This record gives sequence, structure tokens and C-alpha cells, in this order.
Amino acid sequence: MALSKMEDIGGVRAVLMDQRQVDRVRDCLQHAQRWNIRRVRDHFECPKDDGYRAVHVIVKKDGCYVEIQLRTPCKTGGHSR
Repeated sequence: MALSKMEDIGGVRAVLMDQRQVDRVRDCLQHAQRWNIRRVRDHFECPKDDGYRAVHVIVKKDGCYVEIQLRTPCKTGGHSR
């Protein structure tokens, strides 16, 4: 696969307190003028057994794709993924 096509070669993860905060940050990202949104993957409808929920926003900046992961903490006290 070409490096220019990979969506997660660079990324950042923010662990937020609840879904409301995730929604607010996602909305801010979608309205920002500094990048183009390629895709949003919302994993809140089917959380994992440990309570993990996330939204993955893929943005294009300077010709590269970057994944921004917005998530809530696991309810079982496990490590972030």
C-alpha cells in the first residue's frame, strides 16, 4: 500500500469523560477550516463489553491522512486501546 493512501500513519487519541464531550470535540473538528474530513467512523452504537466507545475522524492535512480518535475510558479499569 502506498504511504500516501494510509489513513493511520499519523494519529492522536483523546480520552474524554463521556459521549457528550466526544460529540462536542467531533463537531469542532468537522467545522475546522484547517483540514478536510475524509471519513468519520462512529463506534458508539455498538460498544465493546468493557464499555469502550470511540469516534475515529480521518482528516487530510498537507496531502497526508491523520486519524483522530476520540474515545471514552473503559469502564472495567483496563488500559486504553
